[in-house]
Amino acid sequence: RKVPRTSRQRRVLADRVHWTPEHSAALVAAASPLIKDMIEVGLRTGMRVGELRALRWVNVDLEARQLHVREAVSRTLVDTPKGGRARSLPMSAALHARLTARAKVATGPYVFATPTGERISLKRALADLHAAFDAAGIKRPKGVAWHSLRHTYGS
Repeated sequence: RKVPRTSRQRRVLADRVHWTPEHSAALVAAASPLIKDMIEVGLRTGMRVGELRALRWVNVDLEARQLHVREAVSRTLVDTPKGGRARSLPMSAALHARLTARAKVATGPYVFATPTGERISLKRALADLHAAFDAAGIKRPKGVAWHSLRHTYGS
């Protein structure tokens, strides 16, 4: 039997990478102020990077301590989250405190925004996350970035 050829080989990443609590704390501590809270939310909720980038304050219910994941951004297209369904996630006390403090200084509709209030770009989010890994002295396999935070939450 001959194996069929495909038009492109699927890249296999170390997609099961997750971080210890010590690694996670070091990563948050080493992160730039722009993405420190974004990393913390990713670690504590398992949200995808597109969902984090699209998260708006109207979808953060501080009173009920819930995050409503209704949108995700891919490149510049905002659509429903992967799977096509919205979901609500509980906030821990620590996460609630972080987002409450962040809400007091919010400059626009996005939770994770640039100082001018614009949604943070994927390029900037990746660059800052890689810099945080480097600053924390955490070695990561090539290709491992934001999705590893989701795996950390799940493990």
